[in-house]
Amino acid sequence: MFFAASDTDAILAFFARFDESFFHYCDKELCKINTFFSGNELLNRYVLFLHISCTFVVQIWFVLNVYVSSLVSVTRGLLLSLFIETFIIS
Repeated sequence: MFFAASDTDAILAFFARFDESFFHYCDKELCKINTFFSGNELLNRYVLFLHISCTFVVQIWFVLNVYVSSLVSVTRGLLLSLFIETFIIS
């Protein structure tokens, strides 16, 4: 079965249009996929940032709590010793 020159040109034109539309479709889908994953990447970075920030805040809270507790116990000890010196010893 032989094709005429015009048939061959028509077939080549058809495949050229098909390739063009197929690659255009693939490019649009690739853009959607890249947008989806870039959004997830930003979300993952934000969650990591929040986790680090919360961990830092908890550590600071713990240090302040220990500091305040030790300050209260020292103050309590000083007040107790002052009370003993003032009222009991004298």
